[in-house]
Amino acid sequence: MNWLRNRGRIAACVLCAFALAVLAQAAAAQGDAKLPKWRIDPYTKNKPEALAKAGYVSFGPFPFGNLGPKEITSEDVEKTLPYLQIHWIETKHFRLGIELPAWTVPENPELKAKIRKELERLGEKIPGVNSKTRTLDPWLRAHLFAQRSEDIYAEFMQLAGVKDEDFPAQESELMMPVNGRFMGQGPYLGMKKKYLVMLFEKEGSFQTYMKT
Repeated sequence: MNWLRNRGRIAACVLCAFALAVLAQAAAAQGDAKLPKWRIDPYTKNKPEALAKAGYVSFGPFPFGNLGPKEITSEDVEKTLPYLQIHWIETKHFRLGIELPAWTVPENPELKAKIRKELERLGEKIPGVNSKTRTLDPWLRAHLFAQRSEDIYAEFMQLAGVKDEDFPAQESELMMPVNGRFMGQGPYLGMKKKYLVMLFEKEGSFQTYMKT
């Protein structure tokens, strides 16, 4: 009888776990369904595990600068420019807002080879990237600029002979010398916050953003 009772409890636990998993999947699907189609990255599908593999923190919302004492967010930028489709990406060292249309890869052999090499590297982190594609869709362009930003950051650190661990990570360390050297006041090359990148297709959008 004890064996039967235990078996019944195990079965109940399994059914409960299965039900919770189904509910979690349904909730995630419902969350994606609320997003406009253009906000869902066709490569990572906005899935947390895919973002982590790509080296991303999130697709927003996140802080994006200050207006005086007030902190601005990516959502505030969208309210200022509601007619734009901005693709937000947060990487290890950057927060990017990319508003660029699809772009056809030119036939220039040198440029074509450069972009193909970039896409091959991107495909190692993000599934479904076709390195031979002739058109870069808006999401693919955003991924490329995120990769390029981190490449520049890594190149600068190499030239400067520093690494992330050289900079203060905790508030208590901000004014303390690291290995006898003052290394700024934050983990991002001595800055407290990540670097911001904003790319627009049209100059008018850029001017509106800067004025506001």
